[in-house]
Amino acid sequence: MASSTASSTAGTRIRRVLLPTAGVVALVLAGGYLLLAISRLTGLPADGWQGLAIGDLIAFLPPLIVLVLWLRFREGRVVADLGFRVPRPAVGVLVGVLTAIVLFAALQVLVAVLAPPAGGGADAGPDPVSPGLLVVLVLLVTVAVQASTEEILFRGYLMQAVRRDLGSYGAVLFSAVVFGLCHSLNPGVTVAYVVSTGALGLLLGFLALGRGGLWVSCAFHTVWNLIPAVVAAGSEPDAGDGGSGSAAARVTAGVLLAFAVGAGVLHHRRSRRAAATGAA
Repeated sequence: MASSTASSTAGTRIRRVLLPTAGVVALVLAGGYLLLAISRLTGLPADGWQGLAIGDLIAFLPPLIVLVLWLRFREGRVVADLGFRVPRPAVGVLVGVLTAIVLFAALQVLVAVLAPPAGGGADAGPDPVSPGLLVVLVLLVTVAVQASTEEILFRGYLMQAVRRDLGSYGAVLFSAVVFGLCHSLNPGVTVAYVVSTGALGLLLGFLALGRGGLWVSCAFHTVWNLIPAVVAAGSEPDAGDGGSGSAAARVTAGVLLAFAVGAGVLHHRRSRRAAATGAA
Protein backbone atom coordinates (compact mmCIF):
# COMPACT_ATOMS: atom_id res chain seq x y z
CA MET A 1 0.00 0.00 0.00
CA ALA A 2 2.84 2.37 0.92
CA SER A 3 4.63 1.49 -2.31
CA SER A 4 1.50 2.21 -4.33
CA THR A 5 1.05 5.56 -2.60
CA ALA A 6 4.68 6.51 -3.23
CA SER A 7 4.38 5.55 -6.88
CA SER A 8 1.21 7.60 -7.25
CA THR A 9 2.89 10.60 -5.59
CA ALA A 10 5.91 10.32 -7.90
CA GLY A 11 3.63 10.13 -10.92
CA THR A 12 1.77 13.22 -9.78
CA ARG A 13 5.02 15.13 -9.38
CA ILE A 14 6.24 14.10 -12.80
CA ARG A 15 2.98 15.27 -14.36
CA ARG A 16 3.18 18.57 -12.51
CA VAL A 17 6.63 19.10 -14.06
CA LEU A 18 5.99 17.76 -17.56
CA LEU A 19 2.64 19.40 -18.28
CA PRO A 20 3.71 23.05 -17.84
CA THR A 21 6.97 22.25 -19.63
CA ALA A 22 5.08 20.85 -22.60
CA GLY A 23 2.80 23.89 -22.61
CA VAL A 24 5.67 26.39 -22.64
CA VAL A 25 7.59 24.49 -25.33
CA ALA A 26 4.41 24.26 -27.43
CA LEU A 27 3.89 28.03 -27.20
CA VAL A 28 7.49 28.72 -28.20
CA LEU A 29 7.27 26.34 -31.15
CA ALA A 30 3.92 27.76 -32.21
CA GLY A 31 5.35 31.28 -32.25
CA GLY A 32 8.32 30.17 -34.32
CA TYR A 33 6.22 28.30 -36.86
CA LEU A 34 3.79 31.23 -37.08
CA LEU A 35 6.67 33.54 -37.94
CA LEU A 36 8.00 31.08 -40.52
CA ALA A 37 4.58 30.70 -42.17
CA ILE A 38 3.86 34.43 -42.30
CA SER A 39 7.35 35.17 -43.63
CA ARG A 40 6.94 32.70 -46.45
CA LEU A 41 3.46 33.93 -47.35
CA THR A 42 4.20 37.66 -47.23
CA GLY A 43 7.92 37.89 -47.96
CA LEU A 44 8.71 39.73 -44.74
CA PRO A 45 12.33 40.90 -44.46
CA ALA A 46 14.49 38.22 -42.91
CA ASP A 47 17.50 40.44 -42.18
CA GLY A 48 18.10 43.87 -40.73
CA TRP A 49 16.47 45.63 -37.84
CA GLN A 50 13.09 45.63 -39.61
CA GLY A 51 13.09 41.84 -39.83
CA LEU A 52 14.11 41.54 -36.18
CA ALA A 53 11.42 43.94 -34.98
CA ILE A 54 8.61 42.38 -36.99
CA GLY A 55 9.77 38.87 -36.18
CA ASP A 56 9.80 39.57 -32.43
CA LEU A 57 6.21 40.77 -32.52
CA ILE A 58 4.91 37.90 -34.65
CA ALA A 59 6.75 35.15 -32.79
CA PHE A 60 6.15 36.32 -29.23
CA LEU A 61 2.98 38.38 -28.94
CA PRO A 62 0.57 35.50 -29.84
CA PRO A 63 2.13 33.06 -27.30
CA LEU A 64 1.94 35.78 -24.65
CA ILE A 65 -1.73 36.39 -25.43
CA VAL A 66 -2.47 32.65 -25.25
CA LEU A 67 -0.74 32.41 -21.86
CA VAL A 68 -2.67 35.43 -20.55
CA LEU A 69 -5.96 33.82 -21.61
CA TRP A 70 -4.94 30.46 -20.11
CA LEU A 71 -4.07 32.07 -16.80
CA ARG A 72 -7.30 34.05 -16.70
CA PHE A 73 -9.82 31.43 -17.73
CA ARG A 74 -8.12 28.17 -16.75
CA GLU A 75 -6.16 29.00 -13.61
CA GLY A 76 -7.96 32.12 -12.40
CA ARG A 77 -4.76 34.15 -12.28
CA VAL A 78 -3.23 37.13 -14.06
CA VAL A 79 0.27 37.73 -15.36
CA ALA A 80 1.09 39.90 -12.35
CA ASP A 81 0.82 36.78 -10.18
CA LEU A 82 3.82 35.22 -11.93
CA GLY A 83 6.37 37.46 -10.22
CA PHE A 84 5.47 41.09 -10.83
CA ARG A 85 3.83 41.76 -7.46
CA VAL A 86 6.87 43.18 -5.71
CA PRO A 87 7.50 46.43 -3.82
CA ARG A 88 9.09 49.24 -5.82
CA PRO A 89 9.06 47.68 -9.30
CA ALA A 90 10.83 50.74 -10.74
CA VAL A 91 13.84 49.90 -8.58
CA GLY A 92 13.77 46.37 -9.95
CA VAL A 93 13.79 47.67 -13.52
CA LEU A 94 16.71 49.98 -12.75
CA VAL A 95 18.66 47.15 -11.12
CA GLY A 96 18.03 44.92 -14.12
CA VAL A 97 19.12 47.58 -16.61
CA LEU A 98 22.31 48.50 -14.74
CA THR A 99 23.24 44.87 -14.06
CA ALA A 100 22.82 43.99 -17.73
CA ILE A 101 24.98 46.91 -18.87
CA VAL A 102 27.76 46.10 -16.39
CA LEU A 103 27.80 42.37 -17.10
CA PHE A 104 27.56 42.88 -20.86
CA ALA A 105 30.54 45.25 -20.78
CA ALA A 106 32.48 42.82 -18.58
CA LEU A 107 31.69 39.99 -20.99
CA GLN A 108 33.02 41.97 -23.97
CA VAL A 109 36.25 42.76 -22.13
CA LEU A 110 36.78 39.15 -21.05
CA VAL A 111 36.06 37.79 -24.53
CA ALA A 112 38.45 40.34 -26.06
CA VAL A 113 41.20 39.34 -23.62
CA LEU A 114 40.67 35.57 -23.60
CA ALA A 115 39.73 35.10 -27.26
CA PRO A 116 41.09 38.01 -29.31
CA PRO A 117 40.10 38.08 -32.99
CA ALA A 118 42.53 36.70 -35.55
CA GLY A 119 44.93 39.30 -36.85
CA GLY A 120 44.47 41.46 -33.76
CA GLY A 121 41.20 42.92 -35.02
CA ALA A 122 42.82 44.98 -37.76
CA ASP A 123 40.86 45.91 -40.88
CA ALA A 124 37.54 45.25 -39.20
CA GLY A 125 35.61 46.89 -42.02
CA PRO A 126 33.67 50.16 -42.09
CA ASP A 127 32.83 51.87 -38.85
CA PRO A 128 29.28 51.34 -37.61
CA VAL A 129 26.86 54.21 -37.99
CA SER A 130 24.21 55.45 -35.60
CA PRO A 131 20.91 53.66 -36.31
CA GLY A 132 18.90 56.72 -35.30
CA LEU A 133 16.59 57.37 -32.38
CA LEU A 134 13.46 56.02 -34.08
CA VAL A 135 15.15 52.72 -34.90
CA VAL A 136 16.42 52.41 -31.32
CA LEU A 137 12.93 53.08 -29.92
CA VAL A 138 11.33 50.53 -32.25
CA LEU A 139 13.92 47.94 -31.27
CA LEU A 140 13.46 48.77 -27.59
CA VAL A 141 9.73 48.10 -27.77
CA THR A 142 9.93 44.95 -29.87
CA VAL A 143 12.90 43.48 -28.03
CA ALA A 144 11.11 44.20 -24.74
CA VAL A 145 8.14 42.19 -26.03
CA GLN A 146 10.40 39.28 -27.01
CA ALA A 147 12.53 39.28 -23.85
CA SER A 148 9.65 39.85 -21.44
CA THR A 149 7.58 37.12 -23.06
CA GLU A 150 10.44 34.67 -22.60
CA GLU A 151 10.80 35.75 -18.97
CA ILE A 152 7.08 35.32 -18.33
CA LEU A 153 7.07 31.90 -19.98
CA PHE A 154 10.28 30.45 -18.54
CA ARG A 155 11.01 32.32 -15.29
CA GLY A 156 7.43 33.28 -14.48
CA TYR A 157 5.20 30.40 -15.47
CA LEU A 158 7.49 27.37 -15.87
CA MET A 159 9.90 28.02 -13.02
CA GLN A 160 7.08 28.69 -10.58
CA ALA A 161 5.14 25.65 -11.77
CA VAL A 162 8.00 23.21 -11.11
CA ARG A 163 9.37 24.92 -8.00
CA ARG A 164 6.99 23.03 -5.73
CA ASP A 165 8.43 19.67 -6.79
CA LEU A 166 12.02 20.56 -7.70
CA GLY A 167 12.79 23.24 -5.14
CA SER A 168 14.14 26.72 -5.93
CA TYR A 169 17.54 25.64 -7.25
CA GLY A 170 16.13 22.69 -9.15
CA ALA A 171 13.48 24.91 -10.72
CA VAL A 172 16.09 27.47 -11.82
CA LEU A 173 18.26 24.73 -13.33
CA PHE A 174 15.36 22.95 -15.01
CA SER A 175 13.89 26.10 -16.56
CA ALA A 176 17.36 27.14 -17.77
CA VAL A 177 17.90 23.77 -19.48
CA VAL A 178 14.51 24.01 -21.20
CA PHE A 179 15.31 27.61 -22.15
CA GLY A 180 18.61 26.59 -23.73
CA LEU A 181 17.15 23.60 -25.54
CA CYS A 182 14.34 25.71 -27.00
CA HIS A 183 16.98 28.02 -28.47
CA SER A 184 18.71 25.01 -30.02
CA LEU A 185 15.85 24.99 -32.53
CA ASN A 186 17.06 28.28 -34.03
CA PRO A 187 18.75 27.89 -37.42
CA GLY A 188 22.55 27.64 -37.51
CA VAL A 189 23.11 27.44 -33.75
CA THR A 190 26.16 25.84 -32.14
CA VAL A 191 26.61 23.87 -28.95
CA ALA A 192 28.38 26.87 -27.42
CA TYR A 193 25.38 29.05 -28.21
CA VAL A 194 22.98 26.61 -26.54
CA VAL A 195 25.23 26.39 -23.47
CA SER A 196 25.49 30.19 -23.37
CA THR A 197 21.72 30.52 -23.55
CA GLY A 198 21.24 27.96 -20.81
CA ALA A 199 23.76 29.80 -18.62
CA LEU A 200 21.92 33.05 -19.30
CA GLY A 201 18.75 31.26 -18.22
CA LEU A 202 20.42 30.29 -14.93
CA LEU A 203 21.43 33.88 -14.32
CA LEU A 204 17.96 35.18 -15.16
CA GLY A 205 16.38 32.57 -12.90
CA PHE A 206 18.34 33.72 -9.88
CA LEU A 207 17.58 37.35 -10.72
CA ALA A 208 13.87 36.53 -10.87
CA LEU A 209 14.04 34.91 -7.44
CA GLY A 210 15.36 38.15 -5.95
CA ARG A 211 13.44 41.01 -4.42
CA GLY A 212 12.67 42.63 -7.76
CA GLY A 213 11.07 39.50 -9.21
CA LEU A 214 10.37 39.43 -12.93
CA TRP A 215 10.86 43.19 -13.20
CA VAL A 216 14.60 42.63 -12.79
CA SER A 217 14.88 39.68 -15.17
CA CYS A 218 12.67 41.31 -17.83
CA ALA A 219 14.72 44.53 -17.73
CA PHE A 220 18.00 42.62 -17.74
CA HIS A 221 16.94 40.37 -20.64
CA THR A 222 15.65 43.34 -22.65
CA VAL A 223 18.88 45.31 -22.33
CA TRP A 224 21.01 42.19 -22.90
CA ASN A 225 19.28 41.59 -26.24
CA LEU A 226 18.86 45.26 -27.14
CA ILE A 227 22.56 46.17 -27.13
CA PRO A 228 23.61 43.76 -29.90
CA ALA A 229 20.40 44.52 -31.82
CA VAL A 230 21.21 48.24 -31.87
CA VAL A 231 24.84 47.55 -32.79
CA ALA A 232 23.72 45.29 -35.63
CA ALA A 233 21.28 47.94 -36.87
CA GLY A 234 24.22 50.32 -37.35
CA SER A 235 26.47 47.76 -39.07
CA GLU A 236 26.74 46.42 -42.57
CA PRO A 237 24.11 43.73 -43.34
CA ASP A 238 26.75 41.03 -43.82
CA ALA A 239 28.96 42.12 -40.94
CA GLY A 240 28.74 39.02 -38.78
CA ASP A 241 30.96 38.23 -35.83
CA GLY A 242 32.60 35.30 -37.59
CA GLY A 243 32.82 33.56 -34.26
CA SER A 244 30.20 30.83 -34.42
CA GLY A 245 31.71 27.77 -32.78
CA SER A 246 34.94 29.71 -32.25
CA ALA A 247 37.00 30.33 -29.14
CA ALA A 248 35.02 33.54 -28.57
CA ALA A 249 31.76 31.58 -28.43
CA ARG A 250 33.23 29.09 -25.96
CA VAL A 251 34.60 31.88 -23.79
CA THR A 252 31.20 33.56 -23.84
CA ALA A 253 29.59 30.33 -22.62
CA GLY A 254 32.16 29.98 -19.85
CA VAL A 255 31.83 33.58 -18.70
CA LEU A 256 28.04 33.38 -18.62
CA LEU A 257 28.26 30.18 -16.57
CA ALA A 258 30.56 32.00 -14.13
CA PHE A 259 28.06 34.89 -13.91
CA ALA A 260 25.26 32.39 -13.26
CA VAL A 261 27.22 30.62 -10.51
CA GLY A 262 27.97 33.97 -8.91
CA ALA A 263 24.29 34.89 -8.98
CA GLY A 264 23.44 31.54 -7.41
CA VAL A 265 25.95 32.08 -4.60
CA LEU A 266 24.57 35.55 -3.91
CA HIS A 267 21.03 34.19 -3.84
CA HIS A 268 22.07 31.43 -1.41
CA ARG A 269 23.72 33.90 0.95
CA ARG A 270 20.75 36.24 0.78
CA SER A 271 18.38 33.36 1.52
CA ARG A 272 20.47 32.26 4.52
CA ARG A 273 20.52 35.79 5.92
CA ALA A 274 16.75 36.08 5.48
CA ALA A 275 16.23 32.73 7.22
CA ALA A 276 18.51 33.74 10.08
CA THR A 277 16.69 37.04 10.48
CA GLY A 278 13.34 35.26 10.49
CA ALA A 279 14.52 32.75 13.09
CA ALA A 280 15.75 35.56 15.32
